[in-house]
Amino acid sequence: MLTVTSRCTCSRCAVERDGKPAKDGSAKLPRGWKRWCDALWCDTCWRRGWSMRAVSMPIASAARDGEQIERSALRDLIRAACQMASTAANIVIRECVATDIVRLPGMAKLPPMPAFPPGPTGKASTHVYHRVRAALPDLDPQSVTSIVQAAQRKWSASRFDVVWRRSAAPPSYRDDMPCPIAAAATSVAMDGDRAVVSIRLGRSRVACTMVQGAEWRRQLATLRRIASREWPGGEASVYLRDGRPMIKVCAWVPVSAPRETDGVLSVRTCGDHMLTLTVGQTVRRVNCDRDRRMLETHDRRLQRWSDDMKPEVRPPSMVAEHLQEDREIACRARARVVDTLTHTLSSIVAGLARRRRVARVVYDNTDRTYMSGSFPWHMLAERIRQKVAANGQEMLTITPDASTRVVAPPQEMLASEAGQ
Repeated sequence: MLTVTSRCTCSRCAVERDGKPAKDGSAKLPRGWKRWCDALWCDTCWRRGWSMRAVSMPIASAARDGEQIERSALRDLIRAACQMASTAANIVIRECVATDIVRLPGMAKLPPMPAFPPGPTGKASTHVYHRVRAALPDLDPQSVTSIVQAAQRKWSASRFDVVWRRSAAPPSYRDDMPCPIAAAATSVAMDGDRAVVSIRLGRSRVACTMVQGAEWRRQLATLRRIASREWPGGEASVYLRDGRPMIKVCAWVPVSAPRETDGVLSVRTCGDHMLTLTVGQTVRRVNCDRDRRMLETHDRRLQRWSDDMKPEVRPPSMVAEHLQEDREIACRARARVVDTLTHTLSSIVAGLARRRRVARVVYDNTDRTYMSGSFPWHMLAERIRQKVAANGQEMLTITPDASTRVVAPPQEMLASEAGQ
């Protein structure tokens, strides 16, 4: 069969790629390309010029078809959407497990994952999508696409441990999983000082009015820039946090313009402090004693809860339910503390690097004895990387396994290409 293609040209670097024609006669963008302000961006230029950020805010009120939705009804609507999203993700994982291979004696290495059976359209890529759509017809089709892609990436990342090493179980998703809303189904507008995020939940569109207050000024500023089309908006998601309806909106933030940089900022973990920041003759130490005590206390309580649930000393079912509720509440509080702590530490590092105008940030977390063993060091490293990259600076990460990872600054790549 002859495939007709259309030519797409990047407005920044003039690179050309073939794209399939859409139904309206225009060209479909190649994978990773973006259209913004009537200009085409290739995937390389987009990653160099924009950085992904996300803001989460509580929903003050919601309306559907011009009618206000009761608070309890809104919670039920979001809870049902999250349950359908988790069900869809678990269906994808089950399909991946059923299609993948089983390690047999004599295999030297893990082979690539086999292709899925052909879907209703004859393409293997649509098999899982149509299985999910048949099982959950009320779930938005674009949300299904996002869930399928995210779950397949999750399986690809874990299949070596699950299939080859047999040291982990297949991933699973809980009912409180956030329900993704595609960027095309999300719009942000300003009603005076209030931000209104319109999303499509199931078969209807819901207008969510965000809360106000000084503590939300940073999030409102981001939504205001999305509404004015100063920044491109991205995917959104809805979920419940301790029974409170929440919405997260992603935005593409422009990468800072390159400046004259020199020197290195050393960020090191040690047994006496959380972080030690060294640039030139200046040394800054971050202790985080309060967060350290909180995480250590949580780990001890978690171990005691586990001891009380052993078969030999298992309490009656009613007492066990109360213990499980207390455990879930404590785990959610711990997750919020870790989220705030990693954002705060990464902002401190990125702010110092920006003020001192260093060329590179070297992050060494080989010594992890100061903080609790359950602390997500990978999350801290990733958030430092994101904020440092937004400054247009390079980051070198040193991990306990003696591996290093260098992330080059996007704008420096553009500058070097322009000088050639």
